[in-house]
Amino acid sequence: MNDYRCFTEIADVHTQILYELNNTTYYEVAKLALNLLPILLSRIKALEESQLYEVRVLLRSHSAFHLIKNDPLEFEKVKAAQAAADFLKV
Repeated sequence: MNDYRCFTEIADVHTQILYELNNTTYYEVAKLALNLLPILLSRIKALEESQLYEVRVLLRSHSAFHLIKNDPLEFEKVKAAQAAADFLKV
């Protein structure tokens, strides 16, 4: 059985590790993660059909990114959400 963790849990762990190592901010880690998601999804398309199905189920099981007023990551969240939506259409 595969062990999947929420993207937010992974981001929280990476934030804590990176901050302790070199004072990287949550914003910088979140921006990097959101910018990498479209790239990762484009590479995941090359997986076998069964693995691709698992990734689609995982994406569908998580809610969309939450936007807040004056969100500094609004552009990145919109791009990542669009990439996820495009990935799910295939």
